[in-house]
Amino acid sequence: MLYVLINDNSSVKLDIRHLYIDKDALWEISKVGIPAGIQGTVFSLSNVAIQSSVNEFGAVTMAGNGAASSIEGFVYNAMSAFYQTCLTFTSQNLGAGKVSRIRKILFVCEACVLVTGLICGVGGYLFGRPLLSIYSDDPQVIAAGMIRLTFVCRLYFLCGMMDVLVGSLRGMGQSMFPMVVSLVGVCVFRLVWIATYFQVHQNIESQEAAYALPGLGGLLCGVGHPVLGKGRGESLKGSRELQDLVQIVVEGAALLFAGLRLLKAAEEGREDLRKP
Repeated sequence: MLYVLINDNSSVKLDIRHLYIDKDALWEISKVGIPAGIQGTVFSLSNVAIQSSVNEFGAVTMAGNGAASSIEGFVYNAMSAFYQTCLTFTSQNLGAGKVSRIRKILFVCEACVLVTGLICGVGGYLFGRPLLSIYSDDPQVIAAGMIRLTFVCRLYFLCGMMDVLVGSLRGMGQSMFPMVVSLVGVCVFRLVWIATYFQVHQNIESQEAAYALPGLGGLLCGVGHPVLGKGRGESLKGSRELQDLVQIVVEGAALLFAGLRLLKAAEEGREDLRKP
């Protein structure tokens, strides 16, 4: 293809002498791309460390975790759509000079990912046994998978909310701060958990609890978002949209935990009825 273009004499002729790197464009691309790449790499490394600790519990636990991870993938993909939406619409409106719309985009995407995460995540947990039975009919594998779904799926909406905040920041051209927050709040915290608490309480429950820690990164991103908003002309601090966002997060979390308490009470009631 290059040979044809170089030797072509029409309007599509490629002249290598006129090729050059636009330093400004390269810098803007690198500011967003390099931190995002580093974040993805370190995320993978932290997951390797966690997976190695899962392998210590044997083939049954590994099979259950693999099946549960597949179910979580559907939940994550559903929430990831709003990350992409927030990133795209934020950058488009920023380029058009409509900064005031960024607040509404963030609020709408956070509300959507919260609802989606609650429905899909809690739904994946409630229907976990029939879903896991698609992958294996071994009761031990299903039980191992349910442990992971209990710790991950029910709180997976926090991961989605963190991703939306990161997408908003990246859409505004800020990539270094969300990378640092995600690495410290998720990767480092997970590794410290595995190296400390898990070593003392070596059971699958304490290991799976490491997956519930991304919520911390989401909270830190939420705190940093108004600060970085000042660099683009308007601060989100004290805005009505941010207050509404915090309110819907708190109310959603309260509703989730109330539902889980009712579910636990119902399960305990069924167990009491089974007793002779």
